[in-house]
Amino acid sequence: MTVAEGSALTINCGLKQTTNVKWYSGTALGSNLIATMDGGTISVTDDAVYGLTEEGSLIIKSLQNEHAGQYTIEHVSSERIKERATVVINIKVLQLDCPEELVVKRGNNLTINCGLGEKPSVRWYNGTLSNLTVIANTEDGKKSVIDDKVFGIKQDASLIIKHIRPEQEGVYLVEHFMPDTSKESRTVAVKISGTITRCPEKVSNKDGSTIIINCHLDGMSSVKWYFGTSPNCFPIAKTENGTFSVAHEQIHGINANGSLIVKDLRHEQE
Repeated sequence: MTVAEGSALTINCGLKQTTNVKWYSGTALGSNLIATMDGGTISVTDDAVYGLTEEGSLIIKSLQNEHAGQYTIEHVSSERIKERATVVINIKVLQLDCPEELVVKRGNNLTINCGLGEKPSVRWYNGTLSNLTVIANTEDGKKSVIDDKVFGIKQDASLIIKHIRPEQEGVYLVEHFMPDTSKESRTVAVKISGTITRCPEKVSNKDGSTIIINCHLDGMSSVKWYFGTSPNCFPIAKTENGTFSVAHEQIHGINANGSLIVKDLRHEQE
């Protein structure tokens, strides 16, 4: 039985009703007891690593290299007949080593490197997990991208996003096809950082009028506005991933580009 590193594994030996089971690891039977069921009472040597179902199936919760090897189940039936069976576990080491999140400045180039060697077989996607679009792939050293003005792909299958723009912020998924026909995948969240450099230093208007404070934040996925001076400032409006909220909508609003709206201006709002 071959299982990917990091995955959970349940070894089911088809027992329907049992109250007496012992699981051992290693080749020397009896030397390394890891789980037992005795009269319906379950115990394991390390519950962070192992578990045991009511049917006597052994659970290995997160397979690591050291869990590879032989496992033996010893079952005593209601007729007091003892049975044994052995399972050999091989661990398939995953090769993708991607960052979970990358933050880049708007307009810069970004390279997403997942630690693969030369000439892997890889496909890159962008979009939501329910609506993914293939943007780049490489197979047998042959590379292709959906738009070479926007994307590139290196010999080691690293994805390049050129002159990154707000619409390229989001989740990228890489799918790695291995020689044994199995595959593995990872997601990387790409976020665009920004600095407020174009806010007006001062805005003035007449009592009762409405003003808009525009800091030219087009494309920013998260903006928060505060009122007051530190440490006595409090949040009044925010936008996050297309969702807008304000503390008092009779007083404030926020535009899609992150601009703050101050309604019916009064002296106390200075």
